[in-house]
Order: sequence, then structure tokens, then C-alpha cells
Amino acid sequence: EKTRTVTVTVEDMWISANQNPICTGANLVLTAMHGNVQTGSIKWYKDGVIIATQDYPLSITNIQPNNAGTYTVTANCVTPGGSLVPISADITINVSGAPASSNIEIGVVQNEISIPGNTTICSGQQLQLYASGGNVTWTEPSQDPFIMLVSPTTTTTYHAQICNPVCPNLCTTATITVTVNPLPNPTITPTLNN
Repeated sequence: EKTRTVTVTVEDMWISANQNPICTGANLVLTAMHGNVQTGSIKWYKDGVIIATQDYPLSITNIQPNNAGTYTVTANCVTPGGSLVPISADITINVSGAPASSNIEIGVVQNEISIPGNTTICSGQQLQLYASGGNVTWTEPSQDPFIMLVSPTTTTTYHAQICNPVCPNLCTTATITVTVNPLPNPTITPTLNN
């Protein structure tokens, strides 16, 4: 009796995402790519927990940071001979949210040192304000996106819009108040000598 060995080649399965990283609030669409999948055999997992038993694609609306993780799809591949072979693929999805408050900083540059927080000056002094933590736009006119030169004559609050570099629609407004103390107005009283 002769033994014949038959080699069955199964194509790889893979997942494509419409965005990755994806912005908070956007819609995620994951598509599993394979031509010979048994209908009804597809299962979707997130971080090892099953989340759907449906044919692809998998859609998740209004993505939030807790949607980040590893997504896995499993299915049965139908071989040319009609047998079923389990296949799977995974993809790690990163969610980009608004700039974290711990990463946003606004303050004053003095002697090339960045000092966060509000500040006080005397009238007539000039200051360099800075903001960081993303793409910065000052609401007041500024030629430099990160540094703004100011010389207020009265106490003034300045605003910087700081946007996520990946998701420009996710922005946070940071403020800094510059308190201006008036210059002293000396009074000279003449002294009469008897």
C-alpha cells in the first residue's frame, strides 16, 4: 500500500484598520482579509475577550481611550479539498485622546529658564510667554507658535490653544495671567532751611 502526502497551503489572514492610531470620537472599522473563510465562523476578540461573532468588518463607533488594545479575529479557512483549518490574525489599536493636563504647560521664560504658572511684573516690563504639550496657537497675535512676547500695561490673561498633534480637532485651552504692578510715583516734598 502506497502512502501519498498532500500538502495544503493556507493563506495568511490579516486585519486592516481605517485609522491607527485613531482619534477619540472617531469610528473604527476593522476588516479581516482572507478569501476562503467559512461563513459564520468568524469571532472577534479584544485583549482575549470575545466581543463579536459576526462576519467582517467590525465597526466600533465613538472610539474612546478604553477601546485601545489588541483585536484578534479567528475563523475557519476552507481548503481546496473542503476541510476546515483554523486561522487568526491580530492588530493593536492605539487611541489618541486630548492632550493630558500633565503634558500641558504654560508660563514665562526668564533667563532661558521656563517657569510655569502666572507671574507678576512692573508696568513697562516685557515678558516671553511659552506654551507646550501639543500644537500651540495663541489667541493673541504671535509670530512664534510656542513663544509670545508681551508687554502689558494692565493685568492681562493670555490664552493658548493646545491641540493634539495626531487629532487636531482635540484641543485644550491653557491660560496665564500676568499681573501688572504700577510703577511707584515718588512725591518730592521740599524742605525749607531756617
